[in-house]
Amino acid sequence: MHGFRKYFKARAEQSGMKPINIEMLMGHSIGISNSYYKPIENEPQDYLRSEDDLTISHEKRLRRELEKLKVENADNNDAINLYHASCDTFTCSMHKHIPIVQRLISVMSFRRATISV
Repeated sequence: MHGFRKYFKARAEQSGMKPINIEMLMGHSIGISNSYYKPIENEPQDYLRSEDDLTISHEKRLRRELEKLKVENADNNDAINLYHASCDTFTCSMHKHIPIVQRLISVMSFRRATISV
């Protein structure tokens, strides 16, 4: 049991929880502050912010990372689709110019042949 308490205290301190909140959660006396210290409404945020560091199982953290990766993947897919759309537009405009370029090449070739004769 002592190992779990030690783990909790060490991880809570590392994750940035207020020392007074750690001591209260562990059931320790906080001296005279016991009578006067009343956690404010946002104090649960102190614990919730540290929840991943205090949890032995990695399931919740992995689920959160999976959701983050899904969002990033969706953003990447949007960027890829936008890129393909711009490439398709560029390709279409290039296809319109191919006959003009081919005609210019044939005219230049004809002129070169005419001049050299």
